[in-house]
Amino acid sequence: MIEIRYPFVLVFLLVLPLASCHTTDYANSSHPGPLAPGAAIVLKRELQVPPGLARVYLQYGRAVRYEFVDQYAPFCYFRMRAPLPVVQTVAPGVLRVDSVTSEETEVRKSLPVRTAARTMLASDAGRGPIAYRSHMRLSAPGQPDVQSLVCSGAFDTPFEAEPISFPELLQVFGDIAEFRESADRPVQ
Repeated sequence: MIEIRYPFVLVFLLVLPLASCHTTDYANSSHPGPLAPGAAIVLKRELQVPPGLARVYLQYGRAVRYEFVDQYAPFCYFRMRAPLPVVQTVAPGVLRVDSVTSEETEVRKSLPVRTAARTMLASDAGRGPIAYRSHMRLSAPGQPDVQSLVCSGAFDTPFEAEPISFPELLQVFGDIAEFRESADRPVQ
């Protein structure tokens, strides 16, 4: 029979494999979205979704094309039901957040040169940059094609990446929108 003199060693060996496990679904975790269900987005101006696409991206207080989005800074996009061959619009008005889910996304293919040094410093060896994204399902009177708002924190090393915060959401939108806890109450 094996005598165990150091029971903490056994516990350590049993718990260690679990420490490296993680899930990519943060819906019920410490990584909340920047807005809660029931919140309202008061869009102040029209946003145009280019023909053939189903998204309009926002960063630094303006609408930008996807190829100009800085993945290493927070950004958001409104997602439409489907791409159409004509311009689609997200009209000014109140969009209500019906539900919020979050996830982790990871870069797995060849890394851009500018992130190679950051990746080598990652504490989670072998993993590329990650970002936490919040998916906010939306409803808006008269705008059934507007499906959701997706907001991403900046891509960074697994050790440094964080979900988008409310102050970062304000920077992403600039004066394009304001946010309320409900349709009639501003966010504090």
